[in-house]
Amino acid sequence: MAKVYKFPPISEAVCEFRFEPSQTWDSTFFGLIYDQLKRDFPKKKQEVGVKVEVGQQPGLLQQVVSAPRMKFLSDDERSLVQLANDVMSISKLKPYDKWENFKEIILRSLAAYEEVNKPKGIRRIGIRYVNRIEIPQEKEVKIEDYLLAVPVLPEQIPQVFHVWVQRVEVPFPKINGLLIIQSGSLREKDIDYRLPT
Repeated sequence: MAKVYKFPPISEAVCEFRFEPSQTWDSTFFGLIYDQLKRDFPKKKQEVGVKVEVGQQPGLLQQVVSAPRMKFLSDDERSLVQLANDVMSISKLKPYDKWENFKEIILRSLAAYEEVNKPKGIRRIGIRYVNRIEIPQEKEVKIEDYLLAVPVLPEQIPQVFHVWVQRVEVPFPKINGLLIIQSGSLREKDIDYRLPT
């Protein structure tokens, strides 16, 4: 039986689809997909394309403009669907209850997207869970008390880590899949910023 946490550590779950286009993307698709999802996601926000100038030398700048995006949000803004040209992601923010509920939202959103845009196929599916485990402020803790996948060092080296980061990639060739497990310690001042893709 799975362990049930008193304070579940999942801060965000994301499922992203990248599609093989079958027709030219049209911004009217946003409204057509919204019509099918507005019962679950009544709020909407549009993000206009962002212009970024990239270059290492003055006078040799290249402008990159990201495609417009649309977000559909639940009333509490803890569930959302994001759409861009041939990309859709479905997110569930804390508190995450269970896979069956998240899966239901994913399948409804996917059905709405496929009905409106009719993609030729799916190029990539990604599912990511972001866990944040609050550890008591003690002098020393054992990582293995909190995680199953832990860093291992030779016995001769002190087993006390000030900061640690670990990444493991496990291929699943039969389904052309890749499982990536990343874990590490965070400092409160750490900042993670990602540009839209």
